[in-house]
Amino acid sequence: MGKPFILNSDVKQLIIEQYGIKVFAWEEKKRVFQLLTDDGLKLLKKVNAPYDRYLFTVEAMTHGRNHGFYHIPKVMETMDGKLGIPVDDGVIMISQWINGREANYDDYFDLEITTSALARFHHAARGFEPSAKIGSRVFWGKWVEHFQKRCKELQLFKKIAQGKEVKDAFDQKIIHYADYFYDWGMRAIRDLENSDYYRLSEESRRNKTFCHHDIAHHNVLITEDLDVHLIDFDYCILDMSVHDLASLLIRNMRYGCWSLDKAYFIWNTYNREKPILAEEIGVIKAFMEFPQEFWQIGLQYYVEKQPWAEEVFHRRLDRILEDIPLREVFMKKFLV
Repeated sequence: MGKPFILNSDVKQLIIEQYGIKVFAWEEKKRVFQLLTDDGLKLLKKVNAPYDRYLFTVEAMTHGRNHGFYHIPKVMETMDGKLGIPVDDGVIMISQWINGREANYDDYFDLEITTSALARFHHAARGFEPSAKIGSRVFWGKWVEHFQKRCKELQLFKKIAQGKEVKDAFDQKIIHYADYFYDWGMRAIRDLENSDYYRLSEESRRNKTFCHHDIAHHNVLITEDLDVHLIDFDYCILDMSVHDLASLLIRNMRYGCWSLDKAYFIWNTYNREKPILAEEIGVIKAFMEFPQEFWQIGLQYYVEKQPWAEEVFHRRLDRILEDIPLREVFMKKFLV
């Protein structure tokens, strides 16, 4: 985590010097700033990443815009042609401000136009050759490796919880369910290895495809004209487009909504814009089998030690555990 970013008079002066625009007012909105300038409304945010990693993100955004998916914010260049201002432990970026509302995935209209937009974005997300080779962003052929590592971490969480002298309810639930989710993880690995994953991944590598990798509802803005804009590419990666599709499906299923009807609605909507290959089906299902949510809450609690209130961890874990019977039924029936 980077230091909290404060937009003060010094930063304002830096913007004037680097971008040649005047800032009349600013307002903080969800960790970014809306700037009122003599060149219209702009978005300013600090990206807590080295410049090479930041540049990878901006180049991916630019590639998408230049190859037919125009609804990605345009990053503003400084007067000397740079795409951001390196500061402290990150980079200041300025882009166009998108006037729009966040997508509501519970609304089937929003879900439909978002899914269609994602498929059109994937048509544009090919042939990408970043200037900086960031190894941590290369996911081609690495799903099995990542899943194996996370399965080991599931065992680690259980070991940490068992080693505590005083175990609270969270620890007890981790101990009780870790093996169950470990089995789901290993099943995902087996199914992935028995699918066309490696061949499709190499094909994706040859096609130089990339993914948004964080297609949460708050990263989708819908304008009054119903244009769908994808924002916040901070986590984008080099990988197969089905990574985004599988993630979108999971986002819409979890927390008590394991609906086959909704899953097939997303599937069919995407398929109309970008046909899903028969050999991709097994890959998508294997990705969805992995217990990402359980692994993530364990990582945040035992390893990252996120500074959240205890009730936040307990509430999130309980929601994951409550999903177990619905998830089991869904995974048995989906894509069979």
